[in-house]
Order: sequence, then C-alpha cells, then structure tokens
Amino acid sequence: MSNRPHPVREVLVSIVSHGHGAMVADLLRDLALPGNAEYIRVVLTLNVPEDVDFRLNQLPFPVEVLRNEQPLAFSANHNRAFKLGMKQEAAAFYCVLNPDLRIPAGAMQALRACFDEAGTVGLVAPVVVSPEGAVENSVRPLPTPVEIALKVWARLLGRKCISEPQASEWYWLAGMFMLFDAAAYRVVGGFDERYFLYYEDVDICCRLGLAGYGIRRCQSVKV
Repeated sequence: MSNRPHPVREVLVSIVSHGHGAMVADLLRDLALPGNAEYIRVVLTLNVPEDVDFRLNQLPFPVEVLRNEQPLAFSANHNRAFKLGMKQEAAAFYCVLNPDLRIPAGAMQALRACFDEAGTVGLVAPVVVSPEGAVENSVRPLPTPVEIALKVWARLLGRKCISEPQASEWYWLAGMFMLFDAAAYRVVGGFDERYFLYYEDVDICCRLGLAGYGIRRCQSVKV
C-alpha cells in the first residue's frame, strides 16, 4: 500500500526522547506494524544530545528528527512538533506518544475509528496496561483544589497521598498516549506552555471539555 499522505486519515505522531534511543527504536518498530503504519508521519524530538542509531530510512513512514540545543518542556516540544509537522501537509489527527510505550498491530487504525464524523470528539486514548497486564490509572476525574493541596502537603511530609477519585462530569487522559483531532488541538491552542511538567494533560483535557469536545477511552485497544 502506498504511504502517500491522506489528510482525511493521516496521523502526525510526536515522540520526545530524553536519551531513550532503544525505547524509541522499539516504538517505531511497533508503529511500522500493519494497522499502525498506514498514513502516519513522525516527528522525533531529541531533547538531549544522543545518536540516532536505528535505520529510519527503512521504516514505511517518514520520520523528521529535531535536535534541541537546549532541553524544552513537554508542552513546548509537542506544540513545536505540531506546528512544524502541519506546515508540511495537514493531517487529520495529532498523536502524542511517550517513548516507553509498546503498541500492538492495528492500534492506530482502531483508535482513529473512535472519532465521530461530526467532529465532536476531540481526544481518544487506549487502555494503558503495565508490562504484567494490570490496567494503569490513566483515566482520572479532574483534580479538585483540595486534592491538589493534600497531595502537596503529603509530599512535604514525605508521605504518599492516596485518595479515592470522586465522580466528575469531565475526566482527563494521562499524557503518555493522546490522539487528538488535529482541528480540536488547534482550536484550544495546544498544550499550555506555562506548565513545565505535569498537569499539562489535565489542563488540555479541561479546555477541550470547555470548548465542547468529547473525550473517549477506546476500550478495544491496549498498549
């Protein structure tokens, strides 16, 4: 099958490496599996100096490598990848991936199918499991100010704050795997770069909800 861009289905993928070359190589091999490789482009950001010793030219999709002179934060790296990637040719979806993920064949195709034709869904994510198969806590209610204060207080005391999540109208999907409708990502302005690390995923999910977009976890896909 030709891998020429098809904007209706194309996914722009952003991966940021902090010296995780071996993990990135495994992830790229997973993305090359059937049902993943079709209609994707990858922007790989090397946030710290490292050698890219895997064979990018043998992958069935294009990979653009960005090398940062100074490390940037999560939000800044993924916003920059979106802007640069969309300059080449518009894609329908934008996918943010952590390098330590393993993705089965067919995952990207199944996740694209979770979006509706009306464009009301802004973000989907798979079920995230541990290497042992246990479901990770990657979908959570929006945190309240009290919960955040308790977490800070527990950390100051050197304790772990454990609280049962309460029901919430909106929820957030953790940032290790986020597949956005590219138009929705553009409408909300991407990640807020005032967050250096942590809570930028909470923030963008909240802003998507405020803008009227739905958020879904695709139960049929596990990574």
